[in-house]
Amino acid sequence: MADNEQFGKPRQVEHFFTFKNKNDAEAAVAELRSLNFEAEVTKRGLFKTLVYASHVSDLQDESVTAFLTTLVGVAERHSGIYDGFGAFTEE
Repeated sequence: MADNEQFGKPRQVEHFFTFKNKNDAEAAVAELRSLNFEAEVTKRGLFKTLVYASHVSDLQDESVTAFLTTLVGVAERHSGIYDGFGAFTEE
């Protein structure tokens, strides 16, 4: 990681979830959209359904804590697992 990374600069942040039940995944997508995330079911398999969500945020500690708390809560309310997030770093 670069020493001059600008964590306060807004950027697209991508989030990933796994659900065992397609209906739970679709309910989570609806909730995520109501929270102003772009969200969609990306894969429906025999044993799991994957959900992708994104939004624009900075990566300051407070912002990351807030969106992680929100997204883990969405996953738990819909019997899913929050798999994590990714974002490009900028110098």
